[in-house]
Amino acid sequence: MAKATSQSSRATRKPAAPVDILRTGGNWGGAIKGYKTKITQWCEAARPAKNKRPISVVLADDPFIRNLNHQFRGFNKPTNVLSFPDGEDTLGDVVLGYETIKREAEEQGKSFAAHTAHMLVHGVLHLQGFDHETQKEAEQMETREIAILKKLGFTNPYEEQ
Repeated sequence: MAKATSQSSRATRKPAAPVDILRTGGNWGGAIKGYKTKITQWCEAARPAKNKRPISVVLADDPFIRNLNHQFRGFNKPTNVLSFPDGEDTLGDVVLGYETIKREAEEQGKSFAAHTAHMLVHGVLHLQGFDHETQKEAEQMETREIAILKKLGFTNPYEEQ
């Protein structure tokens, strides 16, 4: 949550867009050193500069994300990322599934941090209305992901490693 500030401090500086991080499971701290700072940076990179609504990131384990995937999408299996756009006071929520991201990173020959950054950027783009239901939408979203990840120092996630 955003910290409360005095009226005088609000007038003198612009508050940073908050990224709330909640850990419900998974060894995120062991897998990504300084994960809170990195996740905040990755969210900020994927958010347009003009949009300062808060984002919530839930770092979950597979049982947690499986339940959400079943409840909201009808798929009774874990997934790597789920996005829940809000459209009101917050940009929305992004939920990441630890074991699925870890397994996919290993299968794809990527680092856990690189795949997590990709899934987080992907989720934040969904919060902004990007989708991949059609080939054209997928290409637009992937182009955006590649550009954001490149700025963050990651390689193209769609190229073979």
